[in-house]
Amino acid sequence: MPTITYSTSEPQSESTVSTPVPMNNAITSNPAPTKPLITKAEWDKTGITVTNVAPGSKQTFTFNYKGTKTIKTLHTSCGCTAAKADNNQVVATLTVDKDFSGVQGQLANMTKTVTVVFMDDTKDTLTVSAVVNKLFAVEK
Repeated sequence: MPTITYSTSEPQSESTVSTPVPMNNAITSNPAPTKPLITKAEWDKTGITVTNVAPGSKQTFTFNYKGTKTIKTLHTSCGCTAAKADNNQVVATLTVDKDFSGVQGQLANMTKTVTVVFMDDTKDTLTVSAVVNKLFAVEK
């Protein structure tokens, strides 16, 4: 049975930018520019790794978005990964390569990404990974 590992991102705390006040109480015509607060999308996890999977197997990963933005589209890093969004849930399916003969050792790593594009054109990247055991085989 595969082992699943989740990685999460810690929510960023809000910060403020203060404008220095001149010592002589003079009014400045060009106040210091302030940077907008950067908000990070809220996901239940941003990466999932499954271990001890067979070459040629299909692995499904589910990510839940807890934020307020609307998902517009998804882009995967290659054709071996398919992803779909249903409301605030992203489901990605990774088709694990069949041939790892060029990789030394019993285990091989495979990592792909899903880029989530929101209606405001901001993006988040989710990571799906598999640790492939070359001695395993897909049951038919």
